[in-house]
Amino acid sequence: YYTWFAGFFPVIKPKYTIVILFDEPQKLYEEEKIGGGSVSAPILKDLVDRIMFYKKIKPDKGSD
Repeated sequence: YYTWFAGFFPVIKPKYTIVILFDEPQKLYEEEKIGGGSVSAPILKDLVDRIMFYKKIKPDKGSD
């Protein structure tokens, strides 16, 4: 199975789209839920933060 998460930025006038996909992700502990929001989204956020810093893109007002 796959887990994935997609995002775009900046919110106003998007310039970039990123999709993070995992093929058969593994649990670190039994209670952990595996899904796009818990596995892929944190990686997407880190990548977006790094690109925005490198490209000197300021966050849109009101977007988190």
